[in-house]
Amino acid sequence: MLKKLKKTIETNFSFRLNKNQLKDIERLCFEIIKRENTTLKEIVEYLKKDPQIKKQAGRNKFFAIKSSLIKRRFPLASKKEKIDTKKVFLPHLKSPLKDNWRVRKEFKPLKIFVEKEVKGSLILDNFKKNFPDVEVEELNYYTEYLKREKFKISLLKKPLIFIIKERWDFFKVCPCTKYHLRCGYWILNLGMGCPFDCSYCFLQQYTNFPGIILPANLEDFFTQFDRFLKKIKRPIRLGTGEFCDSLALDYITEYSLKLIPYFKEKKVFFELKTKSNCID
Repeated sequence: MLKKLKKTIETNFSFRLNKNQLKDIERLCFEIIKRENTTLKEIVEYLKKDPQIKKQAGRNKFFAIKSSLIKRRFPLASKKEKIDTKKVFLPHLKSPLKDNWRVRKEFKPLKIFVEKEVKGSLILDNFKKNFPDVEVEELNYYTEYLKREKFKISLLKKPLIFIIKERWDFFKVCPCTKYHLRCGYWILNLGMGCPFDCSYCFLQQYTNFPGIILPANLEDFFTQFDRFLKKIKRPIRLGTGEFCDSLALDYITEYSLKLIPYFKEKKVFFELKTKSNCID
């Protein structure tokens, strides 16, 4: 889009864009195209009709174009107050990863890693039954994988499974946004990573480990939560869908078969969050 956009703007408005100017216009055009399902050609025609742009020349013409695009991209905010385009800096539009691992209709792991302490776990048996042809490798501790594999961002999308024994991070209060009123939500940390590759999901930038991490020692979670429950005086909201999809792989992990009966009798509002159709 960059080359086409640069040439189109420079040809139609008779001035040269520098890198920062191109970055801003590219970002705004991209978002307008996605938001309105329109085309670059239509946006250029829209800009050519703007009388404020026609009045300007050189560097000022860029700010007039940027102002017009901001008004179109953020119509409500623009009506409420005047936006100083010289103080608006837009993030660079990143190119998609070359190694782009797309989720298959039916999830299949590329490889399964299991910590030796839980090699006899039910969850590993279930993975073996579902994927008998997938290689299984034992590790002392799952972070050994990163010590031998050179880390790449593209690896984050690889369908690797790590079956581990959780030792510390069983559940925690939602971190929330700093300096804001807390939501009071608690996270049962049953895994990290997701088989879905949603571009808008915060996990795309949040996770720093490839594949999907799944704990095998669910009973230890219950033991820790029983101790915690004795200390609280009122019901809390608790869920498993913060860093993973609660049910996308439940037909393999069978977490819900233990979670639901356990929390049914507890003084908590227990939540499962999913984008999958695994809800039977």
